[in-house]
Amino acid sequence: MESETSPRNVGSQIDRILRRMSTFTCLSFKQNRNYKVENTIGINFFVSTNNTNTVSLSNNTSYPTTITLKEDTYKNGTLLRFYIGIAFDIIPEVRRYDRNIDVNVTMNNVKEEFQQFYEITNPGDIPYLINTEFDFKSPMFFGPDFGNKTNEPTYTISLYNMYEYFLSSNKIFRFNDYKHIFYYYCEEERKKQNDCEYGGYYHKQGAKECTCPEYLGNKTCKDFNKKGLDINYTIADPLRACSQESVFEANITKAIHYINITSEKDKNVSVTIKEIKFEGSDCLTRNSYMEVLVRNDKGAAGINICNNSSNEITLPSLSNEVFIVTCSLKYNTFLKIGYKASSEGNDNNITQDNS
Repeated sequence: MESETSPRNVGSQIDRILRRMSTFTCLSFKQNRNYKVENTIGINFFVSTNNTNTVSLSNNTSYPTTITLKEDTYKNGTLLRFYIGIAFDIIPEVRRYDRNIDVNVTMNNVKEEFQQFYEITNPGDIPYLINTEFDFKSPMFFGPDFGNKTNEPTYTISLYNMYEYFLSSNKIFRFNDYKHIFYYYCEEERKKQNDCEYGGYYHKQGAKECTCPEYLGNKTCKDFNKKGLDINYTIADPLRACSQESVFEANITKAIHYINITSEKDKNVSVTIKEIKFEGSDCLTRNSYMEVLVRNDKGAAGINICNNSSNEITLPSLSNEVFIVTCSLKYNTFLKIGYKASSEGNDNNITQDNS
């Protein structure tokens, strides 16, 4: 697949995005700055002359996709990734058929020309959404000011309403984004049976290792990821949630610390953060944070916590297995959690005890 870039000073960023896409899917790209792509599959990038952002999708292998963006959009890495995702026919997160669990959209606050990015899909229309869940970290999840009227938010967050975002991230796309692209374009690879766990997949023919969600690794995604260079990893003994609450504490020093909690009788796991103390977190970097993956889909973003808290935070009880990842690369972190098997059905709320 060829790509042609017209805007100055962004070609390297586009090239980086497409290189990463090649790493996690069967697609490959060849950049050419001398001419636009014609009469073949590919992508043309142009600068808008009418102050709008548009994506014209190809519908056959003899016609390229065209991305035409405003100059300031090209300079915005998040928006650039979003529109490239649209060019690969990946829908925005707020268009998911199950979005109402996670966000409440107010269409009256959306400008007419942006409503296409908010219209909810039918379950059978987008097959790649099967067995995946809403991802708050994906570049396909835009902010509530995207296409809004009169500064009113286009949506409010319902499930992860205490989610603490990082202001910067070096992630181009997320695991599920690449997996969506893989399922769209890599038909031969998709047919191959695999033994990957937690939604992993073989992204190329002849691959001997699964492509895994962010915190999982090994050849089949069954173990926690320990591939980072010069990083110390610690893994707690597996915890088993019972009907009575148990408590786990850890002092984590310059390491990434993993916890896996499962439940008896496959009941959902209920986790309460009783205390979390980061010595060096300001939510500006990824040096110190906790991410709790409470969903069945371990490729989707978890609940992120990067501020100190001595008040109990009860997390949603959504699955029978919970991963807790605490990153404390430069400083010390103290963690105290309670966990038990939930006696009720799914609890979609995050609550904090401020007493």
